[in-house]
Amino acid sequence: MSSRSLRPSLSLVISVLALVIAMGGTGYAAAKINGGSIKAGTLPGSALKAKTVKGAKVRNDTLTGKQVKESTLAKVPAAATADTVAPGAVGSAALGEITRRSGSASIAAGANGSATASCLPGERAIGGGNDGSFSFRVIASRNTGLDAWTVYVFNSGGSAASLTTHAYCLAP
Repeated sequence: MSSRSLRPSLSLVISVLALVIAMGGTGYAAAKINGGSIKAGTLPGSALKAKTVKGAKVRNDTLTGKQVKESTLAKVPAAATADTVAPGAVGSAALGEITRRSGSASIAAGANGSATASCLPGERAIGGGNDGSFSFRVIASRNTGLDAWTVYVFNSGGSAASLTTHAYCLAP
C-alpha cells in the first residue's frame, strides 16, 4: 500500500481563505455600521423598509398629499365651527346684494376680441360669463382685477357678431 499524504491543494487553501475574509468583512460591517454612521442625504427613500421611519424623524413641510393618509388627520378648527352652523343660517342678506352688470362689444369676423363688464365703485366681481354668437370660441373668461369680468373670444363666423359679458357684483 502506498502512503500518500493528504495535503490540501493550493486552490483549496486560497478559496477557504477568501471565504473567511468575505464572511468576516460582512460581520464587521454589520457590527460597526449603524444609523449614526450613515451620512445625511446619502440614503434614498427607496432604500428604506416600509413603515420604518416614524413621524418624529420626518422634517417639517417635506411630505406631499400622496404621502399622507387623510383619515389620520384631525379636523381643521374652522371646519369644526362650520359644523355648528344651522342650515340656512347664512343667506344672501348676510353676504350683501349680488347684481349682474353687463358690457358688450362687436367682434369682427375671423378676429379675436373681448368684452368687459364692470362693477360699480365699492362692488366686487365674484363671477361672470357671456352671451353671444355660436361662432364664438371662448378663449378665456376671468376676473379683471377685483371689480370687472372680461371674456376673450375668437369669432370663427363669416360676419361680425356682438359679444355680451356679464359680471356678478357683490355689494357690501
